[in-house]
Amino acid sequence: MKPRLYLIDAHAYLHRAYHAMPPLTNSKGEPVGALYGFARTLIQILKRDKPEGIAVCFDTPGPTFRDKLFDKYKATRKEIDGDLITQLGQAKPLTEALGFHCVEKVGYEADDIMATLARRGVKEGWDVVLVTGDKDALQLVSPGIRVFNVSKDAWLDAPQVEEKFGIPPSLVRDYLAIVGDSSDNVPGLKGVGPVGAVKLLKAFGSFKGAIAAAKKGDNALTPKVAQALIDGEKTADLALSLIALDEKVPLEASVDDCKVKDPDPKTLAAGLEKFEFRTLAKDLGAPLPPRAEGAASSIAPSVKGPASAPVLSVEIVEFRSIAKDLAKAKTVLAFAVPDAVGEGELLSVSRVRVGLGLKNGKVAVLDEHAAKDKAVRSVLEGKALKCGWDLKGARRALDVAGLDLAGPDFDFKLAAYCLDPGAAKDPKDADAEAAVLARAKLCGGREAVVEKMKQVKVFDLFENVEMPLSGVLLSMERAGILTDADARHGQKLAVADGVGDGEREHGFRLGEVLRDGPELDNFNG
Repeated sequence: MKPRLYLIDAHAYLHRAYHAMPPLTNSKGEPVGALYGFARTLIQILKRDKPEGIAVCFDTPGPTFRDKLFDKYKATRKEIDGDLITQLGQAKPLTEALGFHCVEKVGYEADDIMATLARRGVKEGWDVVLVTGDKDALQLVSPGIRVFNVSKDAWLDAPQVEEKFGIPPSLVRDYLAIVGDSSDNVPGLKGVGPVGAVKLLKAFGSFKGAIAAAKKGDNALTPKVAQALIDGEKTADLALSLIALDEKVPLEASVDDCKVKDPDPKTLAAGLEKFEFRTLAKDLGAPLPPRAEGAASSIAPSVKGPASAPVLSVEIVEFRSIAKDLAKAKTVLAFAVPDAVGEGELLSVSRVRVGLGLKNGKVAVLDEHAAKDKAVRSVLEGKALKCGWDLKGARRALDVAGLDLAGPDFDFKLAAYCLDPGAAKDPKDADAEAAVLARAKLCGGREAVVEKMKQVKVFDLFENVEMPLSGVLLSMERAGILTDADARHGQKLAVADGVGDGEREHGFRLGEVLRDGPELDNFNG
């Protein structure tokens, strides 16, 4: 099997990450969301596909040879946000810290660098994958070169390009020259769209061939299209030149330079520490030194609590000592976790641990029998704001005991997710009581968390999307799904419904049906 060389369009995926991720910042208030999403994409590609070579290709500031050909090249593009510009400038050092080889060349775009390395790679016996969503790259597809679009999870080789566009990769440049490219301000042929372009190329073999036919008065062309081709002759060469990728960029880098190597541990740690990517560092086996007590980082709340919120100092108390305060409090802390892990036991035994507390950190931990007390129920079902960590999970646990948790509510786990999708991890504890207390510690300073979400402009996402979606997902989990039992266990069609008699009757819980796949947990991924 040939070694594989992956060539990644850095700026394309930095732009994608910037618009896809919440506007994350580190503790200094510096924007890091695009960098975090981009780093995750690189690591995902490396771990999933394990290519022997990777080159991350960058654009450089300043004009390229295309700007010299056409002074209005890319003139229609919107001005880039300042936060993104800052992160574009920091992307190369971060990429190098992660151990990836970076390639750039003044006067050329990343696409040209990818084209040059791709052709070199094929000549040197590599299979090449162009990781990009840019249609221009499809002109390079040929034996040994294919395209992977991360955003659409789509692989494109020659047959797939022809199936998608109706033309082979060798005609992609002509096709794009005819239809034009509004994002790059490349002029196309007026009055001719994608369908017409395919017809012209199939009939005449190229853009220039269609123009020649029009000038000769070919009867296969309508007068309108013929005139458009004649008028378009003036810009045809320009469009073809702007779209064509330069496959002979004078690069100092060789294909061998792109072989995957383990990153230097010190460089990796320093690069991730700069941006406070603590969760990413842990995933890469390069845990960073612990932060000083009280230090904050919005990108990595982890066990320190989300978004600059102080860790709540928890005091275990008897329920009766805080019962009166809980009854009249406008805000209470609420938690619930299963007291036993294991599908069989959870289906047949109603055992949960319930935590109720005050904002000052006084928390009472009760078993499900004590939680059914009238005074406890009145707090769970009362009108006070319920604050907790993973309230969807808490409600599922309360289902086991036949208890309910009324809104309104505030989920610190979802807040942590909005501020850093990679950091909203449930604490791991040996028993249910410890799990309740670990969650309670993560629920300090709701006002500070709200303020931080507003500062980085994710509060609307939290309040209007994630919190309502949590309720929808809970309803889905309670309702269950149909599953083909013949395929799974050789039984008749079964239903995966909520906790209760139906579950025992049909034999499945939603979590059991999906246990081989990703957990449905607010799509935290």
